[in-house]
Amino acid sequence: MRNSIFALATCFLITGCGDDTAGTDMQVNPDLTVTGAHDLSVAHDLTTTPGDGAMGVAFAKTVTLTKGAESPVCASAGANATGSATVNIDAADTMVAVTAFTFSGLSAAATAAHIHVGAAGTAGNVVFNFGANPVSPVTKTFTAADYPTTVPAGAPATFAAFLEVIKGGGSYINVHTAACTGGEIRAQIQ
Repeated sequence: MRNSIFALATCFLITGCGDDTAGTDMQVNPDLTVTGAHDLSVAHDLTTTPGDGAMGVAFAKTVTLTKGAESPVCASAGANATGSATVNIDAADTMVAVTAFTFSGLSAAATAAHIHVGAAGTAGNVVFNFGANPVSPVTKTFTAADYPTTVPAGAPATFAAFLEVIKGGGSYINVHTAACTGGEIRAQIQ
């Protein structure tokens, strides 16, 4: 809310301070870019802070994938295998957006990447699939339409319930390779 008020106040100040004799009308676009006199432009990010729920993102976690977090640990994992991802759930609980999902140092090219249901230290079933042979960086959004019609063992019956599992730390993200078919690197989403 504070970000929104600041952005609106900034726009009013900018539009009120233009050169009225220049003959150029200033315009505030929907993305809060101000154009007109002197090619002035201002942009402001209106996303909310995690958990404020007013608009935007209600849950946001950035996680680091490591080979030691995989269960079981793959002995063939690359010596420098690592990754990271940001997992966001919108305030309306209608989507899970995974952004900046990167991985490197793997034993070979990635063959799969998933979000699984499962507590730390346990192997769980796949709920969301990033597709075959993903290439870093990966960005993907999952909605209720992506939730499996045949619910995997251990997963709740609905997409909405799975979002609560994610928020509670009962899911993880991982990357698989040919040498590590069960997963090479992993991070609990918490």
